[in-house]
Parts: sequence; C-alpha cells; structure tokens
Amino acid sequence: MKSLFYLISCSLFIIACSTEKKHPLGTENKTEEFMAPDTAYYIHEADSIIKMTFDTLSSTLKQKMAENGPHQSVAFCQLNAYPLTAMYQSEFIHVRRTSLKPRNPGNTPTDDEKKILEEWQKAWEQQNTPGYGFYTEEGKIHVMKPIFIQPLCLNCHGKIKENIQDNTLQVLDSLYPLDKARDYTNGELRGGWHITFFVKD
Repeated sequence: MKSLFYLISCSLFIIACSTEKKHPLGTENKTEEFMAPDTAYYIHEADSIIKMTFDTLSSTLKQKMAENGPHQSVAFCQLNAYPLTAMYQSEFIHVRRTSLKPRNPGNTPTDDEKKILEEWQKAWEQQNTPGYGFYTEEGKIHVMKPIFIQPLCLNCHGKIKENIQDNTLQVLDSLYPLDKARDYTNGELRGGWHITFFVKD
C-alpha cells in the first residue's frame, strides 16, 4: 500500500544553507514541521547517490565528446548509460532516470513517476522550482529529484540545426526511432532521478 505521496520543495530540504523560507510549490510548512526525520535522511542519501552518478556520467560523456564529437558519443551513451547509471546501485538501492519525453522507451515513467513529473512540469510552467518527490510502499522508499538541461545536453537534446548537428541527428534517428527527448533549451526541466531504497520493517 502506497502512502506519503508528496512533493518537497528544494528550499525546504533540511540541509539547505539559506534560512529564507521559500515555498515554490505553495506549501507553508516549516522544514522541521513538514519533513519527518526519515524523509530528510533518505533525501540526503539519495542526493549523495545522484551526485556520484551524475559526476560519473558527466565526466565520462565530456571525455567522449572531446575525443569523438557528439555524433559518436550517442552510440556510446546507448551502450553505457544504463551501466553507468547503475554503478552505485546495490541490493538495497536502485537508481534510474525517467522523463515525460524519454529517449529510450526503458525510461518511460511509471504511473507514480508520471504523477510527480506532471506536478513538476506544472510548477515549472508556472515559473516555480520543482522540489523532491517522495513516496513509500511496503518495503520501499522512493525519492525523486528533478533533472535540468545543461549546456552539454543540448548537443543531443537541444533544437535541430541550432544545437543538434546533422550527423548527430542521423545517429539519433537510427538508434532511437521513438525519440521524444529533443527541442529542449538550457535550464529546462528534463525529467527526474528516481532512487528506490529497499527497506525492512
């Protein structure tokens, strides 16, 4: 049975440096009132895993881009994105990425993920900053964190001609015939990280 399905503002996160109370998603709760200790712990752990995974993905991709250019890096991503994303997994932790506009069908959101992604998109369109997603079910704790487009991403996720070169586009069309992950701009909401913790009662 699922419970505790809600979004947590990034500015409400317990380790935030700022003391200013901002509530991008409309909540008026103070940090200590809004977040149970376990929630803060799992968000902190998820953040650490996401940072390590992102740093590994980013540094590897930058190196491949510098060596081979964007068009050859697409094939590398297809073969290595999943293994690199799973590098910090264990029997107790699962790591994945998802989006409302997936490139790989394997990243299509579940119903629960879609609910959070749609709330994020709504917040983003209203010029608010999406927060963390958090929900639980029997034996599992789920934490989601937004992913935003960065300049490097535009080589493969930006606008055709403007960002995506013709040779890169050809490779994308060949490897991802169902690709939806294009036409983004810098800083735009791309999707989310989803960290699942397997816990015992």
